[in-house]
Amino acid sequence: FAYGLELNNIFSISDIFPKDIYYTAFMQSSKRESYKLCDIAKNIFHVDETFGKEDMPNLMDYIGLHHFGYDYDLLMFASDKVNEKFKKGKKFFVFTFTGTTHTPFNSTISQFDKYPRTNDENKYLNTLYYSDYSIGKLIEKAKEEGWFDNTIFIFSADHNLNTIVKTDNLKEKFNIPFVIYAPKLFEPRKIDYVVSQLDIIPTLCHILNVKEPFVALGKNALDKSTEHFALVTEGTNLAIIYDDYYMKHNRQKVLETNVKEGTKEYKKLEDAILSLDKVTTESF
Repeated sequence: FAYGLELNNIFSISDIFPKDIYYTAFMQSSKRESYKLCDIAKNIFHVDETFGKEDMPNLMDYIGLHHFGYDYDLLMFASDKVNEKFKKGKKFFVFTFTGTTHTPFNSTISQFDKYPRTNDENKYLNTLYYSDYSIGKLIEKAKEEGWFDNTIFIFSADHNLNTIVKTDNLKEKFNIPFVIYAPKLFEPRKIDYVVSQLDIIPTLCHILNVKEPFVALGKNALDKSTEHFALVTEGTNLAIIYDDYYMKHNRQKVLETNVKEGTKEYKKLEDAILSLDKVTTESF
């Protein structure tokens, strides 16, 4: 089903939601075959339904074809699915994978081409205007349909803007947005310590007060009392980033760090990165 990726002991966030109470889905703006994500979501992570670009009508008169699909079409499709289930009394967990802000930053409609398409930065900003509009329309529909107040929206990215932002700083290379938006449920707060995508599952489990055991490498991002870190990859190399320390490793030697060799902090970082690597590669 998942082209050789079938695994029996993968923890899935969708498994904690009772099927008779929750609707779970994965949706991407790109084609269903893109990265095989629909197959993986359905057959490994056990969501109820998966959808790709082929399943979604074009809702605007787009200028050109975008390989990664259109965010507005995706988010309106997702809201329609949620509305359908919500009206039947179901709760929902829906993961959407947008793509319009991905390279090559194609035009959407003329309304959003606010900058001349003379460089990648301008092209990216144009797609960002479109995506911002799309998210705004999603929020509007959630309010209109009555499921905004009790819905937790989480926005994150899969990688940084490496086609535009060039830096040798390890932390800046992996600096991505991570926003939890639920103004009716949480007071505004800014997290100023390092967290990562690995923290999304334990954070969700904390917010939802999940009592069942679950498996995750990350930590609850809202817990100030613990030491947070980000485990990242750069090609075949690994890196671990704390608030004040970082280290990049190729599994044989340290490639880069801001910690003096021979110190206990140096050993702590190297032990941590190699241990986490061992866990992720030998646990399945």
